[in-house]
Order: sequence, then structure tokens, then C-alpha cells
Amino acid sequence: MHDIGAGPIFPRLPGVGLGVMLSQTPVVITCLSTMRHATDNEVEALLTREARARLPLRRLLRLYLDPGALFKDASRGSARARELALTYNCRMRWLLVPYIRRWTAISAGFFFGMAPAEAVSLYPAAALAVGCSISSIVVACTLLAYCLLALSDPAI
Repeated sequence: MHDIGAGPIFPRLPGVGLGVMLSQTPVVITCLSTMRHATDNEVEALLTREARARLPLRRLLRLYLDPGALFKDASRGSARARELALTYNCRMRWLLVPYIRRWTAISAGFFFGMAPAEAVSLYPAAALAVGCSISSIVVACTLLAYCLLALSDPAI
């Protein structure tokens, strides 16, 4: 009987499940540590220029490109904490406008770069088409989030 996860990388140990083996494996995953979401206190602090000046380049790049990086998680905590996070997000929805503009410019850059790239080869044009598609989806999702936050705003 073959066990899922058993193999040369994760040998099957008697009485030990895959989760235990993975937790004891000395693997450093830096991507997960850099892509963690900020806590509610960090989110408010990141709105100041001084707090952003101390961040490493990776984190600044994430703040520049991730529309949800400066919003609070309204799916965790008590009912009151979720309500406060939603209220904060509704008040701060104006932060999404620069992201919509930024990703629209990125999408336009990919789109207008496809024709010249097609003259060179189909591969760069295809890569630009994929980039255009992804950035268009980011624009659409960010615009949808803006509209849904506007509908959820109790002040309106």
C-alpha cells in the first residue's frame, strides 16, 4: 500500500503522518513569510509615510501592487471586530482608486506592447497577452471591491 507523501523526499515513518513530517522538515519558505498579511494595527501604521520608509523593498513592492494590502481582514475575530474592520474598509475604499489607475496603466502597457512584440516573435506577444489578461482581472476585481464597499458603507 502506497502512502501519499511517502517517497524519497518524505520517507514513510511508522506512526507519523505527513503533517508531522512536514512540520519537522527544515524547509524555509521565504515566500510565505514575505506575503503574510499585516495585522490591523500594522495596516493603520502603514498609512503613514514614516512607517513605509522603514520597509524592505519586497514589502514596498507588495504595497505598491496589492490592492488589499492596506485593508483589514473583516472575516476574523468577534462580531464587533468584524464590524469595525468592515467600517474601516468602507471608509478607506478611496485607497483602491490609485490601484485601479495603476493596474489600468499596467494593463494598457501590456496591451499596446503586444503588436510590436508580435513582429519579433509570438512568444513575447503571448507573454504580454497573459500579463494583460491578469492585470485586467486585477482591475475588474479591484473595481468590484470598490463598488461592494460603497454598497456596504453604513454612512451612505
